[in-house]
Amino acid sequence: VVRANFPAEKPIFLRLSASDLVEEVVDGPSWDIEQTIQVAQWVRDAGVDVLDVSSGGNTAQQKITASPGYQVPFAERIKKAVPGLAIIAVGIILDGKQAEDILEQEKADLVAAGRTFLRHPSFALNASRELNVKAAFSQQYSRGRTIHS
Repeated sequence: VVRANFPAEKPIFLRLSASDLVEEVVDGPSWDIEQTIQVAQWVRDAGVDVLDVSSGGNTAQQKITASPGYQVPFAERIKKAVPGLAIIAVGIILDGKQAEDILEQEKADLVAAGRTFLRHPSFALNASRELNVKAAFSQQYSRGRTIHS
């Protein structure tokens, strides 16, 4: 329905939790990666272009062992199982090297670093320096380039 009413040249993004990170919830089995793969196939076929893959946050019973990249394996599994759907990896992405490794190892098509940007607003500039890549500045901020180059 969304694809039919949205400009074809614009991508449709969907964020989906890949797992509840718990075996069972109060009323039965929890959400898991296999169910997520099935839904990813359905939404791809319905016209979704990009799937942003996270996990947890849906039940107080969850057991999260958070560490750098801890959600990336979910993205990787979905990427391998659902061709034709671009996948975003998340989950404590701390630096440019880590993000680049995820992409180079084809674990995901894109990487999002939400909390890292909140903690370090210059994350993109720092990552560009770390990876020896020239960062593009928007025109209105171009004079700030001398400060950050």
